[in-house]
Formats: sequence, structure tokens, C-alpha cells
Amino acid sequence: MYRGIKARKPPGKVHFIALIAVASDFVTSVLYDMRRHQRPFFLKVSDYRDYRRHYARPSN
Repeated sequence: MYRGIKARKPPGKVHFIALIAVASDFVTSVLYDMRRHQRPFFLKVSDYRDYRRHYARPSN
């Protein structure tokens, strides 16, 4: 996604525009997944891994 945006935009602040676009897409994807599957938010990766060990991902 980053490379595609960077290739389409004129030179200048392209790097920052592409980074913001990728970050925005990532955040919306994560938030949507959390809401859809009713998952909590974790600040530490270890907490998330413990959660995943105890609760398997629901199948669609």
C-alpha cells in the first residue's frame, strides 16, 4: 500500500502522506476486528498472546 501511494503522488511530502494512509488503514482494520469479534485491547504483546492461548479465534 505504501509503495502504491508513493508511486502515484508527486514528490515532496509523499513519504508522510503514505505513512499516514497506511497507519490509518491499519488502525481502522484493528478497531473493526476488535469490535466485530468483541476482543479487548492490549497494551502489552505478552497479554495478547496469553489471551490468544486461552481464547481461540472464532471461525466464520
